[in-house]
Amino acid sequence: MPSLWARFSGEDLAAAREHLGLREKIPRKNREIHIGSWIPGTSEPECILGLEAWAREHGVTAVVWTALPPKFFDREAPVASLEEALAYLAGLSGETRALAEEYVRRAPVQIATAYRKRFQEELGWHHIGN
Repeated sequence: MPSLWARFSGEDLAAAREHLGLREKIPRKNREIHIGSWIPGTSEPECILGLEAWAREHGVTAVVWTALPPKFFDREAPVASLEEALAYLAGLSGETRALAEEYVRRAPVQIATAYRKRFQEELGWHHIGN
């Protein structure tokens, strides 16, 4: 899965973590566990292979990322099967459906998963750009 990244020109790692938490609307109480970070000289996280070499190549001195758990029906849960996710989305209505559709449509086009493909085929939720 491709990863998208952007430079943060803030003060330090703590500021970058804080800004990411705000942008992703992660409750303050969850930020310690739902925002990952890495600096050179520490072990690489298992979820990002080759991070140290990538950071060196790009002149990056620290990295932060969302480490959000899978959610289904607004609760932390194992990832729903494709059929469960499709049935859930198809059953939404009103503002809840509109928000879910917008979220799916605005996901970066590079995120080309089997889920996204089926959402496009079954629901017609194609990428609309950001």
